[in-house]
Amino acid sequence: MWNPAVISLVTLSFVLGTCEFIMIGIVPDISESLHVSLTQAGMLISWFALAYAAGTPVLSLWGSRFPRYQFLAVLTGLFILGNLAAFFTDTYAMLLADRVFLAALSGTVLAVSTTFAPDIADRKYLPSVMAWIFAGFSVAAVLGVPVGTMAAAYVPWQWIFIFIAVVSAADLLLMMKMLPKEGAPAAIPDLRTELSLFRDRRILLGMGIGMCALAGNYTWYAYVTPLLEQVMGLDALWVSPVLFLFGAMTIVSNLSSGRVAAAGGMYILWPILAAETVLVALLAAAVHLLWAGIAVMLLLGCLIYIYNSSLQIYFLHISTVFHPGTLLMAGALLPTSANIGIAIGTAAGSLAADTIGLGLTPVPGACFLALSAFLCWVLMKPERDRLRRISWQGK
Repeated sequence: MWNPAVISLVTLSFVLGTCEFIMIGIVPDISESLHVSLTQAGMLISWFALAYAAGTPVLSLWGSRFPRYQFLAVLTGLFILGNLAAFFTDTYAMLLADRVFLAALSGTVLAVSTTFAPDIADRKYLPSVMAWIFAGFSVAAVLGVPVGTMAAAYVPWQWIFIFIAVVSAADLLLMMKMLPKEGAPAAIPDLRTELSLFRDRRILLGMGIGMCALAGNYTWYAYVTPLLEQVMGLDALWVSPVLFLFGAMTIVSNLSSGRVAAAGGMYILWPILAAETVLVALLAAAVHLLWAGIAVMLLLGCLIYIYNSSLQIYFLHISTVFHPGTLLMAGALLPTSANIGIAIGTAAGSLAADTIGLGLTPVPGACFLALSAFLCWVLMKPERDRLRRISWQGK
């Protein structure tokens, strides 16, 4: 299974994820060096997520007319230049423009890179290869925040993007050598067929669940470093270890999402989201007690991605059964709604920090999660009623 081509794509997904998630750990450093408020620096996360969600489908659709190899090489080259440009930014406006540019590229690069998986792996290894490509992105999510925080304590934050650019350049050389250069570009999708998904009430409710679930956590998670240092009083030297531990809990969350999907999926998800709502609300009080706050954060780490597998399987099921020919768009629904949720949650956290205080950023998060649990209950109510009727008729 493991060959240089596979390694190049896994590495690519890792640097893409690092570019996105590294910002969470260096928000205070950017705020200080660019002389902007903490909430204004935090909005870089929100703008990145919006550009990611909006730019990925547009660029992917436009690029489908070009050969994959050349398109991926050009996009990766532009990604490298974008990270190099971040090193030279000395104003907030320049950094914002660069982050929007990188966001639009990142989603498209990841989407195009996955199309090479069938060409570089035997059929029996294809699911594992595809899983590892996305796992590279997940590992970046786990490591990016603490590594960025730790690195920024020793070097200016701009140097982190030089590191990303260097690793990306080395990986681009490996991809150019190992990825297949032949092959026709993917067929241009039927836009009318793809958009039919968005007329389905179940799809819209499902996207609302994913969006609100992640928004509910990013109201506070986008400001986790200043929360730990300024509100909870944690020594700066201990912030990175705590974030590493939180990252480990998110791995538990990802693994548990598969178990939830196997145990009942969307049918049993709303009580879990309701429990997460209570925990986020509790965090608003727990942040004033150091160890209690850390404990609640770690518990939330175990739940933050608990919905992923259930919701993705549900989207693919609705697409396959009720909207044939829309599987590609269905696969993009979860990351799109998640990034919209990140943008909304970060913006709500910024507003809360400016108006009611940094320590109360979990309050709007609890509202978002409560809405996510309610939408899940509404979505599955017809299915629960149908199962009850079947059960009653069976008796």
